[in-house]
Amino acid sequence: MDNKVEQQRAELYRILTQVRLDMDQKLALQRAELNVNIREERLAMDRKLKEECDNTDRRVKEERDNSDRRLNEERDMLDRKLRKERQNMDRIIEFERVRMERLTLQARVDMEHKLQEQHNGNGKNKIEHQVMIMNADIDQPTAQQDRLGFENFPRPDVVMEFKVHSRDRDPGHFRVLEPGTVDWVLIANQLKPYGYKGKAEVYYRKRGFDSTGAKVLIEGAHDVEQMMIDLEGTKECDLFVVNNPSPSSSYTNTEDDFIDGVVEVQVDFIFHLMI
Repeated sequence: MDNKVEQQRAELYRILTQVRLDMDQKLALQRAELNVNIREERLAMDRKLKEECDNTDRRVKEERDNSDRRLNEERDMLDRKLRKERQNMDRIIEFERVRMERLTLQARVDMEHKLQEQHNGNGKNKIEHQVMIMNADIDQPTAQQDRLGFENFPRPDVVMEFKVHSRDRDPGHFRVLEPGTVDWVLIANQLKPYGYKGKAEVYYRKRGFDSTGAKVLIEGAHDVEQMMIDLEGTKECDLFVVNNPSPSSSYTNTEDDFIDGVVEVQVDFIFHLMI
């Protein structure tokens, strides 16, 4: 009875051992399969993460490139705008500079013209005063001796004698005596009795040419200097006022106006002699 129980117990133990071995083997297989699956899933996850990282990096790079391109375009546009504004400002500054220089030059010319007119006016007043004194002295008993004494004074040399030819006017003349000099302002002032008001054209005849010879236009101080060079060695000059507007009805060419051409250029010298 005991042997039979012992045999049954041994058989049962053997069966349990075999079942345990089978179970352990099955668990080992399942564990190995599970490890393989986990490893494959991990690799797949790593590949997916890497792809997502690559995609993210690519998108970030594209966004950075687009941003840099937009910034460069905006910078270029701003540079062009600033350059254009700078050029406009430079043009405005240059225009203002030229305008100020022109205004300054015009103011200087106006001042010189005004000073010349004041000088001519003062000279005319002085010579009229001296003429009145001379006329008063003529009535004195010694007027003949005084006149002869005045004639004995040395006469000033003639710098240039001008003959003026103008349309619808009789020819006239004026002289410039030493120590006076010939300049454009003096010529323009002496031509006023002949209707010259700055709108006419003034020519001089070159030396060595007859009445049909070449005439040279005078437009300013430089042309007057060239005229004196061309006429060096002679003291006569023909001036022609052409394209002159018709004289105004309110303008009369009086004898006083005609004499001004000789008187104004002799004021300083005669006044010195009278003193």
